[in-house]
Amino acid sequence: MEKDFLIKTKNLSENCERMVQRVEKEIEKMPEGKLWACRRGKSICFYHHNDITDTTRYLGSQISEEVRMFAQKEFYQLSLKEYMEISRILNNTALRLEKVMEEKDPMKKINPLKHEAIDPSIMAYLTDSFWNQTNASYCDKKKMPFETKKGDFVRSKTEREIANDMYDKRVPYLYERKLRLHNGIIVYPDFTILRRTTGEILIWEHYGRMDDPKYAEIAIRKNDDYQYTGYKLGEGFIFTEETSDNPLRTEKIRYMIDTYCL
Repeated sequence: MEKDFLIKTKNLSENCERMVQRVEKEIEKMPEGKLWACRRGKSICFYHHNDITDTTRYLGSQISEEVRMFAQKEFYQLSLKEYMEISRILNNTALRLEKVMEEKDPMKKINPLKHEAIDPSIMAYLTDSFWNQTNASYCDKKKMPFETKKGDFVRSKTEREIANDMYDKRVPYLYERKLRLHNGIIVYPDFTILRRTTGEILIWEHYGRMDDPKYAEIAIRKNDDYQYTGYKLGEGFIFTEETSDNPLRTEKIRYMIDTYCL
């Protein structure tokens, strides 16, 4: 949660800085002076005043191109002050937030050997370091040959696509994290996901060889274990499946992420 806010703050700050540069360039193109306007009877009179020479020139009562230019210049000048102030506030906020996140992250104060024992749902709004973990240092790369954008190694190309799509949408996940179900059975779900909007934990199993009868039987039994121990399909648990003749489509992966994981 804090990381998302920090990213958004930095993005807003960068946008403001770009606007400052753009507006400064526009102002540089314009001639010296400013626009005065006053009403005389039913007409509006426009004047160009040059502060350097302290001279004033009548521009007429119509909105000419010159009148438009000096009016636009005034708008740019006021906008520049606004963007510079917003940029300053956002920069300071980002710097302070980075410092707080670095100093206050509780996971850095806990022995890594204890991390697995901590309920991830409790940490949903406390730390990002837990969700940034990968299996790169201990996985069997012969069995998990496909590297994701996050740095995990997974078993199939489809799992890699799922992981990469979640990474692109900044969905926090862990791959094959140990989970003890309420009936005592230990499973290693393909993806343990944090829904940032609710703080809830979501399990996503992907069954990639459903044309293998033995594999399909195990998959069905695993789904039963999840549901018998309190996981509701579509809420705390989802699954996808494919066969060699019917691979999981990219559109389906993105639908599952947008519907259940955000």
